[in-house]
Amino acid sequence: MLTSISEAKIGQWANEAQRLKARELREYVAPRRYALVLAALRDARGRVLDDMTAMLLKFSKKVVWISQQRLVESHVEASTETGTLIAVLRDYDKAGADRRR
Repeated sequence: MLTSISEAKIGQWANEAQRLKARELREYVAPRRYALVLAALRDARGRVLDDMTAMLLKFSKKVVWISQQRLVESHVEASTETGTLIAVLRDYDKAGADRRR
């Protein structure tokens, strides 16, 4: 319904509607009152979408951070396991060399 109206005008109407109390808004003629309410709803919808986008970005950053932490932990565990295996193999080889002598 508001497609033919400029964004600036819709913004002005939304600001006006937000400043008014319900009692004051009822004093306007119906077409004007509906236009103000529609502009306020459109503005609120835009803010909600912006807030949801910000929340999604924050959540995504947290998922990336957790993934990076788990990757670091898995590298540490893998290097620890590798070090343990190398030490066991070294001890086993050393024990075998001592038996051969």
